[in-house]
Amino acid sequence: MAERSLPTKPEQGAKVTLRKTTGPSKGSGKRAAAPRQSIKGKTLLKPTAKAAAKKAATKAAGKGGQLPPDREHPDQDPGRRAPRSAGQYVRLQIHVEDGEFSVVDSHLVDSPLMQDSNFLGSHAYEVTDGERLLYAGSLPDLGTFRSFVHPAGTQEQMRHHIYEMSSYDFDVRVPATALTRQSLRHIEIALYRIKDRLPDRVLTAAPLSSQFERDLREVGRVVGIPPSVLPRGLKIDGRKPRGRD
Repeated sequence: MAERSLPTKPEQGAKVTLRKTTGPSKGSGKRAAAPRQSIKGKTLLKPTAKAAAKKAATKAAGKGGQLPPDREHPDQDPGRRAPRSAGQYVRLQIHVEDGEFSVVDSHLVDSPLMQDSNFLGSHAYEVTDGERLLYAGSLPDLGTFRSFVHPAGTQEQMRHHIYEMSSYDFDVRVPATALTRQSLRHIEIALYRIKDRLPDRVLTAAPLSSQFERDLREVGRVVGIPPSVLPRGLKIDGRKPRGRD
């Protein structure tokens, strides 16, 4: 077997001839990039997502090339805000002075009024229109003053003291739709003291005095609501009363 000679380094000054090969060059194993497709001298490129969205928006805007005011800034569109609540109620402030009850203030609340069947605390109130219950709620520790224990005081100061106040305020709620010019003089607000604890039951449209006759003792009531104490933002029969701000 003939020995294979290894190539040697050419001598200094010798002429070196480079041979052109026909084999694949470096990187030829990779797939060559496809040439761009040209139509009528224009190069077609795949549009970006941003460009496609802009084109679609311009097309929807019409010939003017501008978006309508309600779609130009969708994040700031007032029409996309959460809708206002479908219901309203009025919060009435009742003042008690030596057993006399009176409505002294009111506030309109943009929120639906949900009736709760749980009555906690010492007192409960109801708002009625004749024999129809409009709303009822509980009032814990109404008209009661409680003192804190003095840890370093006298023996008398280290006891809990509870006082019944002769003057106090409390709030009641009534659906705004129940307040009409015809019903204002017939609406009654009654305050009751709970003897023990009201039984858990689903309320009906009857007054509390009928549903819990043996569990309540009436403290006082207001008959009629003066239009002058109603909030100005409230509409009664489509018109605003001359009430408070």
